[in-house]
Amino acid sequence: ALVASRAEALAEAARREEMLRMILDHSPDAILSFDDGGSCRWADGATDELLGLSAGSCRGALIDELALKIGPVLAKLCRAALADPAETQIADFAPTNLEGRTLEATVKAVMSDEKVVGTVATVRDVTAQRAREREIARLAMTDPLTKIPNRAGFDAAIERVPIKGEAACIALIDIDNFKGINDRFGHKAGDRALVELAAAIVRLSGSDHLVARLGGDEFLILLAGDITAAQRFFGGLQSEIAILSASLEFDITISGGIAELHALAEIDSVFEEADRRLYRSKRDGRNRVTATA
Repeated sequence: ALVASRAEALAEAARREEMLRMILDHSPDAILSFDDGGSCRWADGATDELLGLSAGSCRGALIDELALKIGPVLAKLCRAALADPAETQIADFAPTNLEGRTLEATVKAVMSDEKVVGTVATVRDVTAQRAREREIARLAMTDPLTKIPNRAGFDAAIERVPIKGEAACIALIDIDNFKGINDRFGHKAGDRALVELAAAIVRLSGSDHLVARLGGDEFLILLAGDITAAQRFFGGLQSEIAILSASLEFDITISGGIAELHALAEIDSVFEEADRRLYRSKRDGRNRVTATA
């Protein structure tokens, strides 16, 4: 009976091992185990596809040796897991030996008798997923009609633009009597006017300025330079609009408000001041810019 029981146990262990082997052979992930000295004791799964290394070449290699081939991120995660075994370490990395691939590594400490004895790393391909996430983020920050940033995109971009005492202005621009254009010529004509105006602003502003559509017919611009430079920009834009009107086969004019942005100023307060000046341009007859309080 004891022999039979032992034979059954061995057979069950063999079946489990075979099942594990089938799972690993078809796994899209690579799995590696390291001892506390950084030596790879076990590697399996999609190591060839994801790391450009066979499982056999990984086994027995030091993690710093692998880092020379795939980059340092996995080694850093393993060290972090050893130092803080309660935390799971996760990071994306691009393997240096495989171009155009984004991988996600998840590393956990392995415990035995309440002692850290090594780490287990799971590596998976997230290239397509990260591309989709970037596209979703881009769409969330892009105006679908004009293809320029929306307010969320502008806010995200301006956080990356340090204002270090350099002159800069916030300008708000909209199309005069835009509702009348829609009513008289139709919404397709109004949409075309918005698209062409956005293109003119981007073309004239170049790479020095940030441009966004706030909604409706209103555009927001961060202009490099002082008020005088901003007024020159607006004058150039009015000249572009005159040319644009000829191609649209109906006249459009724009009004604007400009407020100077200082290093210590809150962006929202400067935005509100530019909005007040835009309103004054409208009140004073349109087709003009207001740049003073």
